[in-house]
Amino acid sequence: MRFDQQFMDSMAGRQNVYSADEMKVDCCLLSHNNSYVVTGSSSGPPQVWDMHVSSTLLRISTSHRTVV
Repeated sequence: MRFDQQFMDSMAGRQNVYSADEMKVDCCLLSHNNSYVVTGSSSGPPQVWDMHVSSTLLRISTSHRTVV
């Protein structure tokens, strides 16, 4: 993953760390304006996170049982 300097500066001083034994992230994607991140995992559906308020905006529901 690549973070640009503007993004790193905007996150300075913020606590944006999630820690959970059961949380696993296989991939992530930042929006073009660094406001949102989508995380993907084989253990659950994709989630959209708001980087400014550190909370989940959307948990994408899926009935897929295998990799698509």
